[in-house]
Amino acid sequence: MENQEIFNALKRIEQKIDSVMAPGTKEWYTVKETESILGISRSTFDRYRNNGQIKTTNVGRQIRIHISVIQSIQERGFQG
Repeated sequence: MENQEIFNALKRIEQKIDSVMAPGTKEWYTVKETESILGISRSTFDRYRNNGQIKTTNVGRQIRIHISVIQSIQERGFQG
């Protein structure tokens, strides 16, 4: 990647982090929202969920991810 591409990618990540960390944000996120925030695909999400790197909660038939899980992944990255 060129420096400008790297800079733009980092800027997008920073904006996503800011949107998650902003006051008044919600506590639980959908799978699609989590994928967008973390910049991963659905298949990657499923793989990380299946190997325990993303902890989810079922609310009825819907899957939700707590903000603390997202923030933890943003801080430490994926282990693997």
